[in-house]
Amino acid sequence: MKVEPSFGQEGSTGQATVTPTADWLEQLCGWVRRPPGELGPLVWPVVLMPQRIGPTFAFPPDARTVYQHLRWDATLPEGPLELQARATWVAARAPGSEVAVVTTASSSGTIVAENEVVVRTERALPPWGDVRLPPMPNVASERRRLSFALSEHDVAAFAELSGVHEPIHEDAAYAWGLGLANVLVQELTLLLIVMQVAGAPSPGSVEMWFPDPVPVGSLLTLWQGAHTWTVLLAATKRPVAAGRIEDPHRPNGRCA
Repeated sequence: MKVEPSFGQEGSTGQATVTPTADWLEQLCGWVRRPPGELGPLVWPVVLMPQRIGPTFAFPPDARTVYQHLRWDATLPEGPLELQARATWVAARAPGSEVAVVTTASSSGTIVAENEVVVRTERALPPWGDVRLPPMPNVASERRRLSFALSEHDVAAFAELSGVHEPIHEDAAYAWGLGLANVLVQELTLLLIVMQVAGAPSPGSVEMWFPDPVPVGSLLTLWQGAHTWTVLLAATKRPVAAGRIEDPHRPNGRCA
């Protein structure tokens, strides 16, 4: 998907109407290894990808997600969903920028799910807006829950399923040109795995930070702490994802 010059511009918005088909939902069940009809809230991270709304929100080719905060009030309702996206701030982060985008899904005029994603790119963009990026929580972990690796097939299958194709996740030559060992795992796939293992409630919310990139094929371990979930790169024991899953009963549970 071509990246529009308007990416990250103040006031940029987009909207789309979608009705997830039964076949698409079944394919997503297969990717997250859930029985057909039992997706629950795992559908929301994919439905709310801003790149799916239109070219204004196609990420730059080198962009990777560094933070995501998603909340949902219900499982997927029947019928069409009205999706809206808006850029909320841009911050200078040497050598480039960080951009925040909020996406909402509405059914019959009521917002049922909301997603904030912050991506980092080497593209220099004019800063604007009220920058709000919470610090990553401590990653002290108590119990290992899972060891896993995502293959090139997994990454390509997710790109095909989501309809979002990005060079940093699919083009090895491009990744090598950035100094990476291989194409990268989509950060959203790590969030989905944590939601799956944790048994994300509905309604609920998930907030995750992605401090380091994950090359395809890396051995990863998922750890559960008292209040957090952490994905470690097995070779270095460094966290590549950390976050928490919560109930939505808090004041003004909006992302931004």
